[in-house]
Amino acid sequence: GDSKRALELAQAALDRNDESSEAIFVRSLALAELGNTGQAIESFTPLISESRTTPRFKLTYASLLARDNQVDAARQMISLARSGGGRVTETHLAMAYGWLKDADTAFKWLDKAVASREFGLCYLPFSPLWHPLRDDPRFDRILTSRYPNLVASTSR
Repeated sequence: GDSKRALELAQAALDRNDESSEAIFVRSLALAELGNTGQAIESFTPLISESRTTPRFKLTYASLLARDNQVDAARQMISLARSGGGRVTETHLAMAYGWLKDADTAFKWLDKAVASREFGLCYLPFSPLWHPLRDDPRFDRILTSRYPNLVASTSR
């Protein structure tokens, strides 16, 4: 996607409602994609420290921490997400482990997501959250199995 445009749209949404969890989420991911990981973590922190946090937010935060080479903090956040109640999706676990550069664990969770036909798989072809796994042949195998027409029509 266009991270600069996503950042603009998220900021416009936050100008209207500075407490919008989804706008904070999008702003943080756009900042990370633009290379401002420290700023992305700082922006995302309110979603973790408040009562409105969810396993999805915790696992995304873990991914941001891993991107910033804060491996121990990322692993701790994954543990918190898994033990804190709420639905922990296989796709979000796979994403977090991908950013930790633990491809085997990431693909274990991604394979479970495929087996259960988890909704989050629809983001595989285009989301930058999957960058750490894209060069692995297992990622192509999953894409080809889920989206044969898309994979056949795109060149890498």
